[in-house]
Amino acid sequence: MKTGNTEATANINEFLTETNVESVISEIETSFQNNGRPIYSDIYKEEADGKIYEYVNYVQEGGGVLGVALVGYTYVLERLGFRFLKLAGTSAGAINTLLMASVDPKNYKADAGREQYKYQSEIILDEMLRFDLWKLVDGHWFAKWLIKIFIGKKNTYNTLIDFISFSLAGVMIYATTLGMLRLYQFNFMQRFVQSDVHDILVGIGCCCTVVLLIQWWVEVQKNKKLVAQQLKQDKVDAPKEIKEKSWYSKALWLFIFFFSVPFVLHLVFHFVVTIGLIGHAPEAVMNIIRIIFHAAGALSVVGLIFTVVAFLYFKGRFSRAGYGINPGDTFQLWMMDIMKRNNTQTYSELEAVMENRINNAGLQVRPDARDPDRNAKFEKPFMSIMASDITLQTKAEFPLNAGDYWKDPLAVNPAEFVRASMSIPVFFSPHKVKVEQAVQDESELWHQKSTAEDKTNTLKKEIWFVDGGVLSNFPINIFHNPQILIARVPTFGVKLEDEAHVKPENEYKPANTKFLGFLGDIFSTIRYYYDKDFLKRNTIYDKAIAHIDVEKINWLDFGMTRKTKIELFNRGAEAAKAFFMGGVYWVDGKMYDSKKVAPGDAIGEAFKNGFNWEKFKEFRKQAIEAGRK
Repeated sequence: MKTGNTEATANINEFLTETNVESVISEIETSFQNNGRPIYSDIYKEEADGKIYEYVNYVQEGGGVLGVALVGYTYVLERLGFRFLKLAGTSAGAINTLLMASVDPKNYKADAGREQYKYQSEIILDEMLRFDLWKLVDGHWFAKWLIKIFIGKKNTYNTLIDFISFSLAGVMIYATTLGMLRLYQFNFMQRFVQSDVHDILVGIGCCCTVVLLIQWWVEVQKNKKLVAQQLKQDKVDAPKEIKEKSWYSKALWLFIFFFSVPFVLHLVFHFVVTIGLIGHAPEAVMNIIRIIFHAAGALSVVGLIFTVVAFLYFKGRFSRAGYGINPGDTFQLWMMDIMKRNNTQTYSELEAVMENRINNAGLQVRPDARDPDRNAKFEKPFMSIMASDITLQTKAEFPLNAGDYWKDPLAVNPAEFVRASMSIPVFFSPHKVKVEQAVQDESELWHQKSTAEDKTNTLKKEIWFVDGGVLSNFPINIFHNPQILIARVPTFGVKLEDEAHVKPENEYKPANTKFLGFLGDIFSTIRYYYDKDFLKRNTIYDKAIAHIDVEKINWLDFGMTRKTKIELFNRGAEAAKAFFMGGVYWVDGKMYDSKKVAPGDAIGEAFKNGFNWEKFKEFRKQAIEAGRK
């Protein structure tokens, strides 16, 4: 299956040439030259060639294949002279986090299809271009087909829905028609049709139907008028004119409704079909109609049977797979292969690589920011990857919590951490880990969660992990330490904003939310609670977050084209420009402009032209001191 998704040579220079990234970087660097490059961190390193690199913590949000935009943003950061200390992320952000923690340009030699890379983001882009992302959809062929039409082929999707709808409707019409025609063959029904009561009931039914149609039309026009007035006055409350109907009014309309339905059925099957069609149509015509009718009914029945059988079959497969369409094995093997090529096949090896990069690399504290309590050494863990443990119903942070699940956490392949984090519910099967009794006995988490029976049962317990984004899709709080009054480094965050853009004039109008959208809003509220609650209590961290506008790009489009990848990369680069220079950005579908500051907004004024490290430290310190009082 061709997806147009793999680059044979993965020529990064050629790809970058097709993007706008060079013009974005040039614009930012020109701004630095004209206004003086600000200081962005108190930790830095001066290389032998005289170049100075500033070090920051880095948190990346999850978002499926939209992670290509994260690479674009990261590439601009690296080109501007930033390097990374502690890393954190969820799902797609976790993938980039692991790759940034492990890959090293020294492990990627130049060859016929590969340049000698200088930056980690180039390597990550290389891996993503060389690998066919559609291979990550490694489930049953029917699941692949279904996913493909859900993502990109709306006509095929609509055809499938129409097939199911017509099959169901066809069976209902076929069964109803046969039943009604059979009903009119009974003696009691024939006597009823010829009685005076029949004529009276038909008259009542006709009147009720007319009244019902008139009332429906009046209600529609009335509600349209009220809603129009409501929107014109920019109100969000329900119109006061819409009053609750009394019980006798409801009973009356119920009476009218139940007279109308039998009348309509009787009108169709007695007067139209029995008398009008069967009673007057030639026999030859009726034979043709019968053949067409029964053929259509048979096709509807076969279609419905096929739909039910397919549903039951795939429901069984779905259940056995842990309610995941795709096993996710291909993804884990891909990550393990990258770990192998970078000599980080165990967390112990990865930790050693990060230790050398962070604590053994000669990092320094800026002379004007030195203090006896401030040094350039950083504690472990250097990486944090979020997953959701749905068995024990808790958030899992790897490698910090790895000891709760593995006997030797240092021997675990880091690819497992990311496999747990990216297990999008339904799309991928949960990542399953069998926990030995010895691990349970030594784990504080298991002591809290285990029952008395669990503690006497020596069998391995199977834990299911799903996407970390279920609980924390953007763990910006992970590196915040309120015990440290003045931070040494900023924590840069980058979010993926995929919500539909809301026009300013529609921003506060009543939402036309459907039931599924309503349920989605409830889930999103729960999903983003951890992250938004932290930002609500520590508002200054908002200023350290860049927002990548990825509206209208499907986050599950594993078969994305080269054009889409370039578009995502460009959007990541544009977000970097807004972060360092100020300007327009999107959050939750709403447009903001950092340069437009409300009167009296001291924080907004300090950050209107981009991120300001000195002001960030100042406002952060004030917030911590206020919290201690």
